Amino acid sequence: MEKLWAQHRVQKGAYHWRKVQSLLEFRYFGGILMLNLKKHMHTIQMLYPYKDISMFSRFTKNIEPYIEAELNLARVAKQKGDFSQSFRHLENAHVMGQESTYFHVKVHVLMFCWALKRNDFRELLGQFFRVIGAATKTAVGFIPSGNTGGANVSPFKVMAIEPELQECITRAKSGV
Repeated sequence: MEKLWAQHRVQKGAYHWRKVQSLLEFRYFGGILMLNLKKHMHTIQMLYPYKDISMFSRFTKNIEPYIEAELNLARVAKQKGDFSQSFRHLENAHVMGQESTYFHVKVHVLMFCWALKRNDFRELLGQFFRVIGAATKTAVGFIPSGNTGGANVSPFKVMAIEPELQECITRAKSGV
């Protein structure tokens, strides 16, 4: 009887592990590796129905169109071979999305992929640590306002935010 119970527990554990693995979907398109958690929120809520999981705040939902526009501009610039302009758009997306854990991590992952494509070891190493920092520090509010997110600046340096980007952030915070 104990053996059957142990087998059941192992199978149940394997089932839950497969569920968790399916939540972390990596997509590769246009030379960019992206982690997709957003479309699986209903599955997370089914796995943990006793908790109100609101991973995506109102700010995250409101800032999404602005960040996605910058990421599309980065993609277009990369396709044209203008890698410096592509990185500039990633920096803009970083400034706007810093207060959202989802977008903060996503942009750092895209910067990591940019560095990988360019064989830029310094940027690659810097982004590796920034991805970890974004994932662990953003939720507790430990973010330097206006920081562009590249390895060429300290991850702790507060910087001025461009007026256009500040306007987008203000709109997202106010819900307009």
